[in-house]
Amino acid sequence: MDWIDLAIVAKHEKPVLQFSGGKDSLACLWLLKDHWPRITVVWVNTQDAFPETLALMDRVRALVPNFVEVKSDQPAHIEYWGYPTDVLPIRSQRNIQNIMWPHPRQPLQSFWACCFENLMTPAVRAMKELGATLVIRGMRRDEMQTTPMRSGDIVEGVQYLFPILEWSSEDVHAYLADKPIGLPEHYAYVDTSLDCRMCTAHLFENEGKRVYMAERHPEAHAEVSRRLEVIAAAIDEDVAHLNAARAAGAQTRH
Repeated sequence: MDWIDLAIVAKHEKPVLQFSGGKDSLACLWLLKDHWPRITVVWVNTQDAFPETLALMDRVRALVPNFVEVKSDQPAHIEYWGYPTDVLPIRSQRNIQNIMWPHPRQPLQSFWACCFENLMTPAVRAMKELGATLVIRGMRRDEMQTTPMRSGDIVEGVQYLFPILEWSSEDVHAYLADKPIGLPEHYAYVDTSLDCRMCTAHLFENEGKRVYMAERHPEAHAEVSRRLEVIAAAIDEDVAHLNAARAAGAQTRH
């Protein structure tokens, strides 16, 4: 695995580690152990975290000198704006329903809107309030969802550092094998952090998470399954109209 020089951390007045509790942020935490007295570890609590994540955060909070918990309110956000989804029918969006007509559909929102409001925006706000000069993230180049930024880039006066950018998932697993807080148990099922318990999006990478929930959190699994059926019904309704229009067009051409 390639190592990024961490000497840059000592040059900053206010370095901050954005910490999710997933394997990549855990690897960064241990890589930065010598810098713990100067680093602020920041976790965004969406108030929909798994009990396992809450327990992990308690352990990390007791371990590091500077731990900040930032709260958003994902359950209230979803109650109004709707279930997050990877495929979003326009007529299911709350803002469209509010402007055009009352609609009996359950509101839905894009996964990006939900994550942006409940994870990204609170994190950025916390960085500004803390006066962060360096933001450290467990970003890896081989992830499906990543950022166009490069390690070392400076954006609006804040420098960004990705210590494990060139690591593979296997590298992270190996590195955490002997750490006091190592790989969380759910990585036997899925190779991502658990994040929000009631998330109905990011399905391309969450098949293992669904299996984990069915075994460990059956009530939450049942509710997520119900919500997925609601989402699927709305998508199917609009796709049926699309397919009908395609079929009519094909008949016209022939």
